[in-house]
Amino acid sequence: MNLLNKNFFILITALLLSSCEEEITIDLPESGGKMVLEGKIEKGMPPIIYLTETISFFSSISVEKIQSAYIHNANITISNGDTTVKLKEYRSDSIQFFLNTLPPIFKLIYGNMLPEFLLKNNDTLPSGTSFFVYYFYTLDFNNINLSSIFLGEDGKNYSLTIKEGNRTLTGVTSIPVIKNLDSLWFEKTDNPLNDTNVILWTQLTDSVLPGNNYRYFTRRNREPFFPNPYGSVFDDHLINGKSLTFSVDRGRNRNVENEPGTGRTFNIGDTVTVKWCAIDRDHYLFWRSLEADRRSVGNPFGSPTII
Repeated sequence: MNLLNKNFFILITALLLSSCEEEITIDLPESGGKMVLEGKIEKGMPPIIYLTETISFFSSISVEKIQSAYIHNANITISNGDTTVKLKEYRSDSIQFFLNTLPPIFKLIYGNMLPEFLLKNNDTLPSGTSFFVYYFYTLDFNNINLSSIFLGEDGKNYSLTIKEGNRTLTGVTSIPVIKNLDSLWFEKTDNPLNDTNVILWTQLTDSVLPGNNYRYFTRRNREPFFPNPYGSVFDDHLINGKSLTFSVDRGRNRNVENEPGTGRTFNIGDTVTVKWCAIDRDHYLFWRSLEADRRSVGNPFGSPTII
């Protein structure tokens, strides 16, 4: 093949390839907004509900957009089978004001929750910037019967009904009767170069009744309670009715870097509080799947996680 034929062949090939190109524009339909419910009730604590609207997957994300996703003025009721109460909406930056105006019993109840409320605010913003304001529903501070305040109880089932416009959400949960930890103690790490870090250990004697599910949090000194983000839940499938000794890894805020050389350990001199929870099966399965996905660290060869 001479040079002329070669050039002609290259030209024809280029024309054919270029003619195969076509710009495709996909008209993605706007997805309808759906209500998203995040709620909790714990033993001795009031119900807390966060209600938001979904944001389009392809939309830009900003603080303003997230704040505008909160759903206001919803009609929310919660029942334990004996008592039904209506919840009221509050702003996160108003909780301190209400604490200062409440009777002592409410200061005790909501004061225990205050670190969590403050945690949801971005307290690391530069000077001069405002906190992120979010909204939540809880007991009506101005309309509470002191003799029958609605708090979580062991062994109770709870039903939730949310009405907003022409939409209705319902949900159920329970607070299982908890089996407390037997004991807690510290031991030094095996690292001879670090004599200031210790590991927290515990022993649990599981109930002979099967189907127990557990979750734990830790608080160091005056920090908020944090779960271990990679393994805060387990069940009694393998330990039913037996005693188990295991280390209690330090919970941490995944949005803040660890102190150098700590990780799962605590420091000598720390005051540590363990929050030990019994949870229902659905609750356990949700957190187990989420934490399994975190442990995969975005592995592209891992199986997709259904949450």
